[in-house]
Amino acid sequence: MQIDRILLTGDAFRTVLGEPLQAGNVEWLARHFGAMLHAVTALPVESRFPLNAEQASIDSVRHWVGLQGGLGLENWAREFWGTPTPALCGEVERSAKSALVVGIELSPLMIAALDSAGVPWIDVGVSPLRFLADYVIHLRASAHFDLRVAPDCLLSSEQIGEAVNRVSRNYCAVDASLDDTVIFFAQTRQDRTTIADGRFCGLDDAITLVEPILRGRRLLVKPHPWEPENPIVNALLQQFDGEITNLNTYCMLSSRHRPVVATLSSSVGIEARAFGCPTYVANPGVQDWAYSGVDSLFWGRSARLWAPILSQLVPVKMTQDSSAFQANQLRDEIGAFGLESGIWS
Repeated sequence: MQIDRILLTGDAFRTVLGEPLQAGNVEWLARHFGAMLHAVTALPVESRFPLNAEQASIDSVRHWVGLQGGLGLENWAREFWGTPTPALCGEVERSAKSALVVGIELSPLMIAALDSAGVPWIDVGVSPLRFLADYVIHLRASAHFDLRVAPDCLLSSEQIGEAVNRVSRNYCAVDASLDDTVIFFAQTRQDRTTIADGRFCGLDDAITLVEPILRGRRLLVKPHPWEPENPIVNALLQQFDGEITNLNTYCMLSSRHRPVVATLSSSVGIEARAFGCPTYVANPGVQDWAYSGVDSLFWGRSARLWAPILSQLVPVKMTQDSSAFQANQLRDEIGAFGLESGIWS
């Protein structure tokens, strides 16, 4: 397979009226990976959002979405797990001919179109395990790549366990009132991980999850900081006589009482299991799919990991780089999401 360029892109189907809502994520991808990818391969690296456009715009996004369906986040959810149309597959093949596509949080629809066109791809995301020394880079890839070719660069169970212990020691004075408690972690209403069967999960899904696991326990609800007024929050409070909690997430996960954690599909559900909390997730499908690849804490943005992976498809020019890992670098940029960065200073 002849590869002559690398295209960086994102999920352009995630839009309301055609706004390039995910263009910023592609810019982030270019900022953190573009120079390294060029240095490793000597190939030109271009940002394309959508994949067939040199510059993100409402018109370009509307055209792209029109290859598959209509505008709107409800349509995004309907088509998320869908089969790509011949029009979309043809456009992907034309746009990415002789290219390696590196995307950020690509949808199953987009990946199906890339696979149909025979285009190699690597999908980049941030692991839901957000309590380590910095955010962990997660990679998934097409069948062209073995992502475990550099096992010494991948996140280990020992690293996760050490991080759990370190965080738990910091929050060891948690209040004993978490005994015999279920904590429901809410999300934003149109989080991609809540997509199931062409729709967003909602209140009925939350009630169906929570009701059988309460068993006389009290219910605490932790609103999402980006959408504290999500109607699911108040409805659960009323339905089960629950209470809002403002306790720090990692403080609760570190509790010696190991509270029961429930969520539609929040990343906290994955973290809770690492902390040993009994955990119930209503809709694990997107998370299981999106994080079915590999994690790397120290080398996720480094040639030390990427060169062996890319060498399976293209010649590599640089196999090591001098960039040193810095704790909290991505956390300080993206946001701490409740973890005190001083734990890793």
